Amino acid sequence: MTAAFKIDDEYDQVRAACYILQVLGRIYVWPGDIDKLGGHLDRGINYLARMLDPENPICQELQGIWEADSPVFASISTQLEELKKRRSEGSW
Repeated sequence: MTAAFKIDDEYDQVRAACYILQVLGRIYVWPGDIDKLGGHLDRGINYLARMLDPENPICQELQGIWEADSPVFASISTQLEELKKRRSEGSW
């Protein structure tokens, strides 16, 4: 999981890792070390937020790939909200 967040321009890899966190990132579901789940969620939240921040180079690069009103950005926003929800459900 941690490897997915190490390279800033691996957007698909990061989004896939965040999807796994969306689906499995719950206290009684997470298959890995539960003590690390909060950190994974925090990294996912931070990365997705940077993907949506127009001032961030990551977002600017993505806007060069997709239009700013692309459904991709709406999907990233939904994914970000889901991770925030997962993070608020537990205390790690």
